[in-house]
Amino acid sequence: MILQNGGAAGASPSATSTPSGRPLEGTATYYFLGDGMGNCSMRAPADDLYVALGPDAYSHAGACGTYLDVTGPNGSTVRVKVVDQCPECVPGQLDLSHTAFTRIGKESAGRIDITYQSVAKPTVPDPISVKIKEGSSQYWFAALFDNHGSQLSSVNVVGANGTSHVAKRTEYNYWLIDSGAGPGPFQITIADVDGRKATLSDIALSPGKTQETSVRFPDSVS
Repeated sequence: MILQNGGAAGASPSATSTPSGRPLEGTATYYFLGDGMGNCSMRAPADDLYVALGPDAYSHAGACGTYLDVTGPNGSTVRVKVVDQCPECVPGQLDLSHTAFTRIGKESAGRIDITYQSVAKPTVPDPISVKIKEGSSQYWFAALFDNHGSQLSSVNVVGANGTSHVAKRTEYNYWLIDSGAGPGPFQITIADVDGRKATLSDIALSPGKTQETSVRFPDSVS
């Protein structure tokens, strides 16, 4: 992660509003991710609106792929996707993309006062995708999910033989099964913190390839 103006971050989906639901107050700086990849193993979204969070807010990658609404001193609000961690950041600070920062404040300020809150069940641009990590095999499985919008709570993988495996989230946002899940294809069920579930079928063991699906989280818990 490339930092500028003292780079900062903060706020997690579980701690980005007061008990009454009002936004929190904080500050924002900006940085450039460029063509690199954030700690969430995700690149910048097409609209270049993203944010890096401090260690507590990053929540061991739990915040990855979620969204925040951030309002700046000019009264404008921008919606940003969590794709990165900022190790130096303290609570109440967000490290925004340069594009996001300049939409809500003056670039010359370097640091601005903001209010921010997490977005519940956000509308995402595309259906859920899955990428099997390079180096995966029938004996070691790791998968990355994108376009889920809400914080994921669990991932269950069923192999071709019908055996079910529970994956665990890593700090770099892949979901890991140390002993593997077999040769595939797989049926993968992901759940979010709101209790919604989505099932991705016929996922191939194709390391390094992003597999698009037509699946989105339902609007409510079924």
